[in-house]
Amino acid sequence: NHLDIYSLESANASKGLDSQTDFYVGRASFAQSLTELDFSKIIKNTGTIKWINIAFGTILKYDEFKLREGEPASYEIGPLALTGNKVPGSSGRPGISPEDRTTKSRINSGTYFDIEADINDKLFVSAATRYEYYNDFGGNLSGKLAALWKIFSNVSLRGSINRGFRAPSLQQIYNGQTTTNSQNGLIKLTKQLPANDPRLSEIGIPKPMPELSWNYNLGLTGKAGENIFFSIDAYQIDVNNRIIISEILPVGPSIPTLQIVFPASTGIKEIAFFTNHIDTRTHGIDLVVNYKKNLSQSRKLSLNGAYTFNKTVINNEKAPPTALQNGALIPVRLIDTLSAGLIKTAQPRQKLIGSVDYTTNKINLTLRVSYFGKVTAWEKLPGLPHRSQTFGGRTLTDLVGSYKLTSKLQITIGANNLLNVYPDKVNPNFATYNNGQVPYSRSGLQFGFNGRYTYLSVQFRF
Repeated sequence: NHLDIYSLESANASKGLDSQTDFYVGRASFAQSLTELDFSKIIKNTGTIKWINIAFGTILKYDEFKLREGEPASYEIGPLALTGNKVPGSSGRPGISPEDRTTKSRINSGTYFDIEADINDKLFVSAATRYEYYNDFGGNLSGKLAALWKIFSNVSLRGSINRGFRAPSLQQIYNGQTTTNSQNGLIKLTKQLPANDPRLSEIGIPKPMPELSWNYNLGLTGKAGENIFFSIDAYQIDVNNRIIISEILPVGPSIPTLQIVFPASTGIKEIAFFTNHIDTRTHGIDLVVNYKKNLSQSRKLSLNGAYTFNKTVINNEKAPPTALQNGALIPVRLIDTLSAGLIKTAQPRQKLIGSVDYTTNKINLTLRVSYFGKVTAWEKLPGLPHRSQTFGGRTLTDLVGSYKLTSKLQITIGANNLLNVYPDKVNPNFATYNNGQVPYSRSGLQFGFNGRYTYLSVQFRF
């Protein structure tokens, strides 16, 4: 797949009146091929064990990421960049420059072995292991153990432990882009640096490493009577060397090292990059309840509820490189309130979903109500204390109905966000409000701000 980017009715301010107004910014593309071979076999009645399922296989994956530069006018630095303090490149989204052009690929191979066994009427166990090799990161061994024990005839205890591994994506390693943004009436050129940019090693930033994780889960599942089914699970996920996008660091006298590595001639005022800077822990509880009832031979009723509550904390923050800290007027942090908020508070800690489904031979009606908890977004301004805004919880309602006109023809009408609910707006006094241009938060939002969405569809089977 590929994405071609344009900037229309814009301008390269550094070229003044010589600037065109429409620009081709460039192309980002990603390709992937996958070759997989899997084997599995169920063996029944093996002595005292009811059945065993054995599976193994291998996989070969090839990824390729490309950035293609835009037309020269979209990234050129015109004469007014120095004499008139005008930002170079097409406004809003400067073009992908030749120095950002890249073609990078990766080969990843893996082998796995999985065994599952129904030991008896009360105990089920499974174990799996996987070895992966990346031609740019080397090898890794991960695995999982899980079990389910029927403690009563209608209640079972289940649990699992899993060691995970995730290599940084090609985009996280090699994507480089330049953007402009307005802060307090000033336009700044921000450069996201690819991990192979030699200037990162000059300031002590290593290339991203793979993430390692441990996932623990313990829960109960079962049914109450003939019609009610339930499950409750508690979990904890520890991620070490978590990959994040760094805080935007200013290129100026506050961090002298950056002034040396990124001189004024580059036009770069801020930089950011991907780095393994923190360890995080997420823990939470999931609860699911279902009620199903056959009202008659042709009529069915289903009531469903799900609740999730979770919290993510930063367990460990690594020290910034010495090269960045030397001579800095203020302590340099690669993660601060803004980027930490994206991890800890930008997503709702709780969500509740309830639905009612009514079905007959010809009619299907579904009413769904979803509650999203509050979120908090931060902003920071130069020389001022960081500040945050909390956006209140909201409830969305969806309604959909289907009718079978014939055995082959069905019509459906529905509405998502039936009551036309919107998130809270950004405080007009906040810089991120941008004088009303961006009325909704870009760094803390439970759901979209498009309001009600209605649709009509016809399905024909032949």
